[in-house]
Amino acid sequence: MRIVKPANRPKTLALPQLKLYREDLEQLVELFRRRCQQVTLMDEDHAYESVEEMARASRRNVGFFHLCGIVPHAEIWVKGKRNQAFQRSAIFVPESSDRANDLFLEAKELLLAHQRKSRTFLIKTTVVVGALLLLVGLFFKDMLPGKSHLATALWNLGVLAIITLTFFGSYGMGQYISSINLEYRTEQISFWAKNKDDVLKVIIGAVVGAVLTLIGEWVRSRYLSGRS
Repeated sequence: MRIVKPANRPKTLALPQLKLYREDLEQLVELFRRRCQQVTLMDEDHAYESVEEMARASRRNVGFFHLCGIVPHAEIWVKGKRNQAFQRSAIFVPESSDRANDLFLEAKELLLAHQRKSRTFLIKTTVVVGALLLLVGLFFKDMLPGKSHLATALWNLGVLAIITLTFFGSYGMGQYISSINLEYRTEQISFWAKNKDDVLKVIIGAVVGAVLTLIGEWVRSRYLSGRS
């Protein structure tokens, strides 16, 4: 079966949120050095000869990674922090040749393999949970007595928390901020891996406590307030 390659024309690919470690950056640089005659890499402030030099001169994380190759001309820029200069990370290959096309396809495959899926899933889950909690809050507000100061305080606090949660979740989805780590993957232990049990306990405890408080207030107002 004949493999059909994309047409040889200038290409730009907007990238999703990425999670890149030192070995991933080194693979990208090695790919460009195999395919291009001249290669430069930069962070926010300086140009470097290698990722190793960048790691020695920079912090553990950088807010911007730019890789540029000449002959063929190809560029990759990765957004690691909020930066008004560009909206999101991308691959840009302005040349239309077989060599440029092959470089584009290899870089695309390498980068998309490191998509920050867990972060994207967490942000989307945050938005969905916020919307569901808002619906639950509306349901319970109708059941709570209008003169109950506790009911009013709980409702106001719940609405504020849910709106804040949903806003920041939606805002995060539009930032496309990647993680650019200059340490090797084996040197990293994620916050989630270290603290996931404690975080889950806190979240579950807070949700259960809030629901039980609302149910208790509804039961008291519905069945007990008339007896006092």
